[in-house]
Amino acid sequence: MIVPDTPAKHRRMMYRLLRKSVAVYVKMTKTDHYAVRCFSTVDLVPRDGWLHSGLATDDIFFRLDFLQVVEATLGRETPMEYFIVYDGDLAPVAKGVLTQINVDALSLAPVLVRRIVVAVRRLFPRFLRYQALACGFPFWGASSPLRLSDDVDFKRLAIAMGKEFNCRARVTGSSVILIHDFTAFECKELAAQLCNTGYLQASSLPDQIFPATFDSLQSWLAHMHPQYRQRWGQVMERFSSSGLQMRHTDGNAPISELFNSDVHHQHVTISKDWEAHFVDLPVDFFMKLSECCPDAVRWSFSLDGDKVVGFVFGIMNQGRYYNMYLGHIPAYNESSEL
Repeated sequence: MIVPDTPAKHRRMMYRLLRKSVAVYVKMTKTDHYAVRCFSTVDLVPRDGWLHSGLATDDIFFRLDFLQVVEATLGRETPMEYFIVYDGDLAPVAKGVLTQINVDALSLAPVLVRRIVVAVRRLFPRFLRYQALACGFPFWGASSPLRLSDDVDFKRLAIAMGKEFNCRARVTGSSVILIHDFTAFECKELAAQLCNTGYLQASSLPDQIFPATFDSLQSWLAHMHPQYRQRWGQVMERFSSSGLQMRHTDGNAPISELFNSDVHHQHVTISKDWEAHFVDLPVDFFMKLSECCPDAVRWSFSLDGDKVVGFVFGIMNQGRYYNMYLGHIPAYNESSEL
């Protein structure tokens, strides 16, 4: 509202603001372009947009309570944001997660390059280390960080995401923008459009997908090459003779009796040797996810009597098992093929 006794200078300023507001409103409702909205915390994400029926509402990785746990346990070290992409009719066509991470360019470099860069870093410790804005989760194994509607226009999506991500990168001081963990379909359709907006396509560590086409371990072994079947038999024999036992459970079990800071340390120890990982996951990450999503969480523990000597943490989502993390005591692994 323009008040009659407002000074002329202020009236002109308010008129300009009003014109801009009208222009933005027209742009949001009458253009064919996509618009992106970002939210700094999961509590600010609009439920009607995030839970839109066309955006995989039964996906556990995009459940708001799941994201609240991830944000609460990892958000301080790797700040997270959330975005929804709307079409010209303000209908959601895509949603995703943004994470601020530190990237070491040596993670996937050849041995010779690593040696050279390590020598340079004695003088310049930050050489080839970057702060990056990643479209993805701060952990491995959750598949694609995007969920798309069936009628999404990939060209418009790439343009809208590119503009918004550039803006967020400037705000966060990130020098690199990463969009990773595409599905095969997204890689074919979206990656090509992103390359047209200035992105470079690169290969990284692959996710291994194993179709559950066998109804038992024995039927799976029967289809293996004899050499691998023989090797698998040797592994199982060594494990059986070691006296170790396996225990499988979900998040409904009293996990605190099996998983504690000592067992968690097994994960931290072996993750140091991984070629690439974003962040060391705290104990709370595992424990709170078990409390939040008990029916989806899967645990496997290797026991030497009452002592946990190894564990595997996974999540069931939409009929698929995602093998997320593991840890073990190296000495046991050498003696028992753990």
